[in-house]
Amino acid sequence: METEININQYSLSSFYCEAYFGSKFLSNATCFLTKRDDQFYLVTNWHVVTGRHPDTGDCLSPSAAIPDNLRVYFLHETVDGIEHGEYQKISLVDDEGNPLWKQKQVGSRYVDVVVIPIVVDERFTAFCIEDAEEPFNESPHIEVTSPLYVLGFPFGQQWGILPIWKKATIASEPEYESDEGFPYFFVDTASRPGMSGSPVVLFERRPVTIAENLNGGKFSMHFTKFIGVYSGRIVSGDKDEAQLGRVWKASVIEELIKG
Repeated sequence: METEININQYSLSSFYCEAYFGSKFLSNATCFLTKRDDQFYLVTNWHVVTGRHPDTGDCLSPSAAIPDNLRVYFLHETVDGIEHGEYQKISLVDDEGNPLWKQKQVGSRYVDVVVIPIVVDERFTAFCIEDAEEPFNESPHIEVTSPLYVLGFPFGQQWGILPIWKKATIASEPEYESDEGFPYFFVDTASRPGMSGSPVVLFERRPVTIAENLNGGKFSMHFTKFIGVYSGRIVSGDKDEAQLGRVWKASVIEELIKG
């Protein structure tokens, strides 16, 4: 008799992706899905889809190539479990070269988060980040020193189809906006470029499990909350040496979708 494998719902909601110019590989990253009014949106970093440094605008590729498509490795749920091995190609620009993603500019710079309206191919199961939250949540609070998790692919696909959970500690006041007016805060964590675009979540065990009733139904064993989007250690100078990464607040996604 086979043992049932339990997989955390958040692990099913973070996907490996690769940025390409035509068929030329440029970089690997992480992305995830969210849904509003029957429309799916793919969420990742601005620097992933533009190929440019969000602070300086400099091209990130040594060859100066700019991405025009993503390959996203969505999951497929079968009777035998979770599978993948195929990818969905997502165009980043239209026939005239106009970007297909939604972005937000503040001054001369861009928020390092984008949303791309997409149709998920029927080959795949569309796991959305909001569906991973447990049913009973009392708006769990975060503050400086709160532990969070960054769910991404620091080793590409070497580990497999599911993300690595990288622990991060909130290192700046999460309710305070940066001097530039950008809605992000810092976390203390060591990461790799492949984690750019990762969802950041609160996942903490409850002292007592909350259940809808004693005979089954909904229950919550954890405090869960989607916090934001990780943009990697791409800052420079002392901040980079201090292993600080940016987390863009979840509210940015709503602003982008509403346009």
